[in-house]
Order: sequence, then structure tokens, then C-alpha cells
Amino acid sequence: MLAVLLALGCALCYGGSDYTAGLAGRRSSVLMACLIAEVTRALLVVAIVPFVSVLAWMVSQEELTRAQLAGLGLAAASVGLITIGGGR
Repeated sequence: MLAVLLALGCALCYGGSDYTAGLAGRRSSVLMACLIAEVTRALLVVAIVPFVSVLAWMVSQEELTRAQLAGLGLAAASVGLITIGGGR
């Protein structure tokens, strides 16, 4: 049952973000929409994950730092690819 609820929540979030990103992409530049989306995602992850994760106490600070750096690298790569592609 938990898997079904998580899947429905994920689908709702994906659909909402896809719709709002389309609106934001029409009203402003694609790069600005991507930057706002990445900052919002990072803030939500930092705010929600410590409270939701059951196994958070098992994660060391080093592993948490590596995961955060990986997320920042992915965000930088996506913004870089959009910039190189010209936002098309």
C-alpha cells in the first residue's frame, strides 16, 4: 500500500512540475526556469529528507556530503547542457 501511495505522490509531483515548467518556459527564458526549478528542488530535498527517511540515522556525514555534491553536480550539468544547447 505504501508503494502505491508513493507512486501516486510521485506521479502528482511529476505532472505538476511538468505543467508549471511549461508555463515558466513560455514566460521567461529556459535557463531561468531551470535555475529556479533546481533551487526549489534542492531546498525541498534538504527540508523533507531528514524527516521522511527512516534510515537517516544510519547515514554518516561523509555519505550525506557526497550525496549533496552529486546533486549539485547533476544540477550544474543540466544547467550547462541547457546553456550549451542554447535553451532550445
